[in-house]
Amino acid sequence: LPPEQARGLIERLGIDYIAVCPGEGDMKRYNKKNPDGLWAMLATGKSPDWIAYHGTMGQGIQVWRVR
Repeated sequence: LPPEQARGLIERLGIDYIAVCPGEGDMKRYNKKNPDGLWAMLATGKSPDWIAYHGTMGQGIQVWRVR
């Protein structure tokens, strides 16, 4: 989803954190399908201003906090 469309969904669902494992096969498919989408941004270390990078956990899982 485009970042602003994803934001609406995330807010409606009451999500506080987003966790991403950039090396996962699903992430690669999402990025290829929508290179301007939220997952593609997060996989490259970029993020919209409404989320903040929170750190890396475990084996490369990147976590963002929804503002």
